[in-house]
Amino acid sequence: MNNVTVMKAIARTFLVLFFILLVFQCRAEAQYPFGKNKIQYQPKDWKVIETEHFEIFYYPDENAIAEYIVGLTEDLYEEYSIFFDLELDRKIPVILYGTHHDFQETNVIPYMISEATGGFTEFIKGRVALPFMGSYRQLRDVYRHEITHAFMLEKLRAVMNKHRRYTYNHPPLWFTEGLAEYLGKRGMDSEAHMFVRDAVISGELYPLKELWRIYGTYMMYKQGESVLHYISTQFGEEAIRVILDNWWLNDKFDVVLERSIGRNVEELDREWRDYLKRIYYPTILSRRRIMDQGEIISSAKKSFEVHPVSYRDPEGDERIVSLGFGLGTIDIVEFTKRVHPSPWKKRDYERWRRRTLIQGGRSPRFETIPLFRSRMEMSGDTLIFVAKSGRGDAIYFYDSGRRKVIRQITYDEVRVLSSPAISHDGRYLVFSAIDKQGRSDLFLYDLTDDSFKRLTEDHYQDVFPDFHPSKHLIVFSSDRCEGGMEGKKALYSIDPHSGEIRPLTGGDHVDTSPRWLPNGEGLLFASDRDGIYDIFLLEEGRIIQQTETIGGAFHPWPTDDGETFLTATYCGGLYRIYRVPLKREAPRLASVSSSDLGVSWQLGAAPDSLRVEKKDYKLRMGLDFIGATFAIDPDFGSIGNGAQLFFTDMLGNHQLIVLAGSATNTIEDFWRYVNVAVTYVNLTNRVNYYVGGFHLASYIGSIYDLFRFERRYGGLVGISYPLSKFMRFDLSTVVKGMERDDDITNLGVSTGSSWLISNYISYTMDNIVWYVGGPITGRRLNVIFGRTFDLQGTRYESTTLNVDVRNYMHLSKRIIFAQRFVSRNAWGSDLQLFYLGGSWDLRGYNFRQFAGKHTFLINNELRFPLLDRLLMRFPFGYIDFPMFRGSLFLDAGKVSSFIYDTGWIGSVGAGVEMNLGYLPVFRVNFSRRTDFDTIDGKVRIDLFLGFNF
Repeated sequence: MNNVTVMKAIARTFLVLFFILLVFQCRAEAQYPFGKNKIQYQPKDWKVIETEHFEIFYYPDENAIAEYIVGLTEDLYEEYSIFFDLELDRKIPVILYGTHHDFQETNVIPYMISEATGGFTEFIKGRVALPFMGSYRQLRDVYRHEITHAFMLEKLRAVMNKHRRYTYNHPPLWFTEGLAEYLGKRGMDSEAHMFVRDAVISGELYPLKELWRIYGTYMMYKQGESVLHYISTQFGEEAIRVILDNWWLNDKFDVVLERSIGRNVEELDREWRDYLKRIYYPTILSRRRIMDQGEIISSAKKSFEVHPVSYRDPEGDERIVSLGFGLGTIDIVEFTKRVHPSPWKKRDYERWRRRTLIQGGRSPRFETIPLFRSRMEMSGDTLIFVAKSGRGDAIYFYDSGRRKVIRQITYDEVRVLSSPAISHDGRYLVFSAIDKQGRSDLFLYDLTDDSFKRLTEDHYQDVFPDFHPSKHLIVFSSDRCEGGMEGKKALYSIDPHSGEIRPLTGGDHVDTSPRWLPNGEGLLFASDRDGIYDIFLLEEGRIIQQTETIGGAFHPWPTDDGETFLTATYCGGLYRIYRVPLKREAPRLASVSSSDLGVSWQLGAAPDSLRVEKKDYKLRMGLDFIGATFAIDPDFGSIGNGAQLFFTDMLGNHQLIVLAGSATNTIEDFWRYVNVAVTYVNLTNRVNYYVGGFHLASYIGSIYDLFRFERRYGGLVGISYPLSKFMRFDLSTVVKGMERDDDITNLGVSTGSSWLISNYISYTMDNIVWYVGGPITGRRLNVIFGRTFDLQGTRYESTTLNVDVRNYMHLSKRIIFAQRFVSRNAWGSDLQLFYLGGSWDLRGYNFRQFAGKHTFLINNELRFPLLDRLLMRFPFGYIDFPMFRGSLFLDAGKVSSFIYDTGWIGSVGAGVEMNLGYLPVFRVNFSRRTDFDTIDGKVRIDLFLGFNF
């Protein structure tokens, strides 16, 4: 599970917080209106449990989860206090969410949260946010992981303060996350070994100084965890604390590391890699690569697919369907075999062709498709799968031949659905679900009368059900076995009519993802019985091992011929689909069910000796961020200077943005030039609203037209209603007094003052997929209509209509064609101007060179990779630059209804940009102007720092 953590969040939090909150303050004009929507589908009645060192925030539905976390808190505090040699001077706030869907609605951080995020530690207030995913063991591990971050940050602060150093760098992300994984689990599990073992044997283990290549990925987490285990093994666990205690010695991690353990990064890396080779290389002697055991279905190129199923089309050809990565999305893909003529060989050859059936993450119907937690089912040519739609999940029946959804099932009593399976007679559907109390159980749906029945109701995690092909019997995987609280799972069967549960396997391992064979005489499942995930067959009381992979094998699907099965395998850093022959006999049988079959465990409660206080949540605003920035008038963009302060409550649902500043030469003019704005934003419900007041004074306009002083003061109110994650409507009203001072009157601007009222309505649609440097695919649309009335006359009235349309097409995975059309228009007695010119819009021209009441802009840009890495070595070291990308562009613009009309003008050129990860890009544009009859011979250069359109 890839957890968003504090070190990844620092820069992004600051940057996104600034833009998001600024947009709320100026939503009426919406200077940058795009972005997807977080929706609070249902307000929560938040409660608080206080212990000696923690504050646990929860809502009543998840009371059992909160009680469980409370029972862990003080023991965990004592353990970490000893490990870090630290006592905290504040209580750690922990915010719990009963499901991952609730977690995705959090306003603790402003950016969107993906399906892969298992928790995060917010940097500014040290808040820890956790979702319950159905497993108490997983919740405990993630909780320990995030509390590690809280302690490590406090440890660094204490060390630096002790030595009077108040600005400092944090450890590299691999160390930070590695430490959190190391302490979170206190031992590498089978999955962690799988990732590192595969990287070592395939030669793709990244050196520590090159982990920037996999920054923030799960592989980086696992490599970091492995390094921390190595440090603990070779130098003692106290060496980790010594590194943190010595953090004040130098700003370079390399120096601190060498002074702490006597090894610099390169030496540590070399010794660690040798250590891993000694551990993992012997695996090659007893196991084989998956490509030597079966037929590959996935593309030989880089691909990522899991949860395969198959069916035969009307012509009898086999089709294989799986979940897979698209361009920044999780999609449902289909493989079909095609015959390709060979120009070199006498015989033609067959190859599996991949196409996308359903694209996730681009529409309200398929908002997200879960990658790992839910598998799919086939009934004939009907595909049955789960996708998030609105507040919760839905189960879809999809006709693969007609490529059409034929049925959609939702259940209001649960939030998260997973792994639907259909009975042999087509009447019943069984699925796993997490209810409103956070319990992961099995449910039965009768397709004939639309009724639901709960099959299990307890604190165990019951997942991956599958109907017997001829009996009313369901097999599933559950942690209701001994060792379940430690992450172990076994297989069970349940009679859906009587509710009787019988254990099928047991032991100290993870048995998961069972599938019945077509004849019902046995079942396939995945297990880590040898410390490596493989596929096994349970038949007639015997467990026969089917694969012997070096990486791992998961999610078996028996094919209809009864002789082979499909499986997702991990090898070379990728999950791919293979077809493997089914073994009825094997030279070695796996261990048979142990004597602890049916032994369960109980969910422990908080000890009576623990002093806790339960109370209602009370609103407390605290400072999040201070910035020296600008403010934007909610009407037409007047700019003022000042410091911007952001205050939020603990949950982030209530936000207060304050601007204060003044720039004057004399005390007498202080109040005339003061800039003050206060905006309150409420995000507790689906309909967000904001109210505020402002006094802004500044010179506005451009040196090319009207440079005038304006003073505006008043109040605003607005609401934002999200239709879905991708679409919303905004309404706002601004009432303000306006004073204008300008001697130029013959151009339509006159000195004077008045009271104005402006009303705005806007519609925004955004389903783009973001990649390094900008959007990679999708569309954006924003339409704003505004009407300003002069309450004291008619000379300051105006009507505005702004349209911004953007489209992104991927010509390949890394070549993007981007288009933008912007039309800004103003009518009325007041002269409201829009501008063109500069590196952000019409390249090759000076900034704001053209002004008019009507502007049109068209951008066409082809973006492509140049260099993925530029490493320059010098005698004193080396400089490592991020990736470089190039572009070819054609811009066109037109301005009218002011001093003069430009007609259509434009520019052609090329650009080179350096990508700074998900931060803004720095680019240089080389362009030539054109009037679309001739092209100017002079090459003009402009610089740009920001986000690509």
